[in-house]
Amino acid sequence: MYGVSLFYRIGFKSTSILYFPIVWVSSVGLNDGRPAYERLSRFKDGEWEKLRRWASGAAAPIVALKIVVMFGFADRSAVVEKLVETSWLAFLRPSLEQFLSPGFMVWWAAAITVEIVLTFVLFFFADAAIARKDGAKPWSESRVEAIASALITLRSAVAVLLVCSAVAFAVSAYVKTL
Repeated sequence: MYGVSLFYRIGFKSTSILYFPIVWVSSVGLNDGRPAYERLSRFKDGEWEKLRRWASGAAAPIVALKIVVMFGFADRSAVVEKLVETSWLAFLRPSLEQFLSPGFMVWWAAAITVEIVLTFVLFFFADAAIARKDGAKPWSESRVEAIASALITLRSAVAVLLVCSAVAFAVSAYVKTL
């Protein structure tokens, strides 16, 4: 019986970081049969979406830092020195230097930037569409449905790309150790 629980622990729970985004993506259907405004209210007020906006907000400074260094607006070594100077981040120096190197995870930075932008665009679009629903000039439901579906599909595709890039990164790191 110990072997089953050990397999569960190692095989399932430890890899959840890699497959959690796929579960997250699959929980948002392209068209789940509900009216567009009801679906949009989930994006505006839903707990998962609040968590997703919080995570996007937390990731934004990290991605911004990567982009600033990647495009040469700041020197990588100066940024690393400033971050680890009097900070609790000093133990992360090797990881920060690798992460901020120009060629490291460029696709990740682009994909996560798109994910962050789409998360907030979807939120503001849902808020605007719901606010106009009972107003003098409401948006047509078919137009709202088309825009919302496009945003949801694009964000889901980017999330799948991020999961695939995480798996590719993990596999390449493992192969380098061989």
